[in-house]
Amino acid sequence: MKNYVLKVMMTQDEARQVHDRIQRRDAAQAKDLQVMHNLEGWKVLGYASWDDYLRKAFDYSKSYLSRLNSNITINHQLGTDDDPLPERQTRPLNKLPEGLRPEAYATAKSLANAEDSELQVRHMEMASQQVKTKQAVRDSKHRVISVMMDGGDVSPKVALVMCETLDRLDVEIYAKVIQIIGQHGLSDAELILPFADMVNRESRTLTRILKTGHINDKPIGQASFEDLKQEKRFSQTEIIGEKVEKQRKKASEQGKPAVIAHVVTVYENNPQKTLKALKQVLSAEDLAVLKELIA
Repeated sequence: MKNYVLKVMMTQDEARQVHDRIQRRDAAQAKDLQVMHNLEGWKVLGYASWDDYLRKAFDYSKSYLSRLNSNITINHQLGTDDDPLPERQTRPLNKLPEGLRPEAYATAKSLANAEDSELQVRHMEMASQQVKTKQAVRDSKHRVISVMMDGGDVSPKVALVMCETLDRLDVEIYAKVIQIIGQHGLSDAELILPFADMVNRESRTLTRILKTGHINDKPIGQASFEDLKQEKRFSQTEIIGEKVEKQRKKASEQGKPAVIAHVVTVYENNPQKTLKALKQVLSAEDLAVLKELIA
């Protein structure tokens, strides 16, 4: 038993009507072009090929001709043949590998829905860039970052920056930092290099962070670079306090007057707050002498 394929073609009158609408460049042009291509209206009108029809009937440039053909191909890939997207909307997808186009289209629709808006070219452009970035992360060697991105813990843009930063680390340091990221969900790209430095120095601050799982009282996965700066200030305060205590004990053992010392935080670009901290530990006389020394 033979299988036959029934190929539907336009009549000459139908082809002429569609052709006239295409010439007017009305809102349905994308759909009319799709119909003219799929039902071979160009052949009914006596043209040798689809490209021959577009070139001779409309005097389209080679670049525009290429974009129209890409538009037809992409609409077919997206399953939008019956309600095709216009060429200007599919243009951003043309820069993506074929396999990423459906994901980009779905992302663009989600972006439009989130704005309660019709699908626009900018949604396609944003989605194409986002999908391209996602694929770059998935193609990297940093599986942990890819999993975090796909799970929504970090955005594609942040994930890519994390990957690029990790690529700069030495093998041994990288192994320790990626382990910290995997175990604690570190998600701020700005923290990677400071953590690499602390790993290399066997930092006291890092030891406390890993022991508590927190940076400045925040879980590591939620902490920022500013939190780490504050955590380091706390460590420095501890170290200074320990040195002062050693000096006090040494003076006591030698029968010298006791060392009275206070640790005061100096707030950068906030002299009022610094002065308030000084007032809590210094007498009025000591403050007056300090002002004379500064002057």
